[in-house]
Amino acid sequence: KDLLICSDEIYDRLVYDGVEAVSPAKFDTMRDKTIIINGFSKAFAMTGWRIGYVITPSEFFEPLYLHTGHQVSGMADFILEACTVALNDEHKYGAVEAMRSEFDERRRYIYREINSMKHFSCLNPTGAFYIFMNIRKTGMTSDEFCDWLVKNYDVAMITGSCFGTEGEGFARISYASSIENIKKAMARLHEADKKLTEMGR
Repeated sequence: KDLLICSDEIYDRLVYDGVEAVSPAKFDTMRDKTIIINGFSKAFAMTGWRIGYVITPSEFFEPLYLHTGHQVSGMADFILEACTVALNDEHKYGAVEAMRSEFDERRRYIYREINSMKHFSCLNPTGAFYIFMNIRKTGMTSDEFCDWLVKNYDVAMITGSCFGTEGEGFARISYASSIENIKKAMARLHEADKKLTEMGR
């Protein structure tokens, strides 16, 4: 009854396998109790421009503005114009769908490669552009594995432990890179997998 939801919907356009990102605000009973946070850095690839937006019930607008107005105001005109085109002409240009489709291809490729190895496994994500790879069979912590991988194979991953204790035993892979670079990284990961077997892991 008194629940207020702050819904981070930054990846709402980057979903796969027929999944739909459903905002709580779509439900009549939650529309007046939902604050939506979104932006242009992910689906529209405007990362460096640091622009986003909030959709909020009117009663929360003033306190939100008072809290953030001086921190986030003053965007350059060309950025605002680009965002307007992105929102109004998204389907006309088809750029977001083209990028989502490319991400989907990379996602499927990485998923197949990882699960063909002895020491690594992962689930197939249905949103965003990251894969959380299980590395527990290596016998290393997330920090140890990521350090070992980058030093010996020049492949950088983010330690799962960065995301809390539940992330220990995992490494996060981003597929926001070219398929050529991803294929090189997967080839090196295969080499690392073989080396771990030689090490008796």
